[in-house]
Amino acid sequence: MSDVSHELRTPLTIAKGHIQVLDKMKVRDPALVRSEHALVLEELDRMNRLVGDLLTLARAGRADLLRREDVDLNALLRGLVGQGPHLAADRQWRLESVPGGTVGADQDRLTQAFLNLMQNAVAHTRAGDHIVLGGEWIGAHVDLWVRDSGEGMSPEVANRVFERFYRGPGGEQQGARFGLGLAIVSAVAEAHGGSARVETGEGKGARFVLRLPSSRKTE
Repeated sequence: MSDVSHELRTPLTIAKGHIQVLDKMKVRDPALVRSEHALVLEELDRMNRLVGDLLTLARAGRADLLRREDVDLNALLRGLVGQGPHLAADRQWRLESVPGGTVGADQDRLTQAFLNLMQNAVAHTRAGDHIVLGGEWIGAHVDLWVRDSGEGMSPEVANRVFERFYRGPGGEQQGARFGLGLAIVSAVAEAHGGSARVETGEGKGARFVLRLPSSRKTE
């Protein structure tokens, strides 16, 4: 609750400050009013995203979090790679490998988890860096991953990166929102009976892997 209060206090304070600016104006400049209005809406949107993320995490242990269906893994990965340029047009997006087959999973939640991983990769790479998606079957499990050629992270950061509200060094400057994105990735993986892990090293980029169990595999 302390972490949640801290995260909500900032956008509330900013929104209140912009409204107070308008209240103090004797003569309102239409351009300034539009600018302040846009900034207040931006902070309200920020709070809305935070509440949505918290709701996902609060429901993570409940049976109704997932709506399982047969998810075509190749189609899922190809669709996600296609969304990459919309997140960052100056990164090199590529599909490394496709596993084939289907898995019984919630496609919307998997998409949510992967978009979080892709946004995280954007935050820790620079223009021209590679962000690569892929997957492969490992026995009765399927590994799906997002790999980047960015800065990587130290063992200390890697050990905490899936914690709620955790931001690594410089996280806010690099585009981290609330420190909940990777916690959601882990929660989605665990809700499917799987796990999430990161393989990384300083200066070696990072590879985030979702391992999902499945009794169904088709070629």
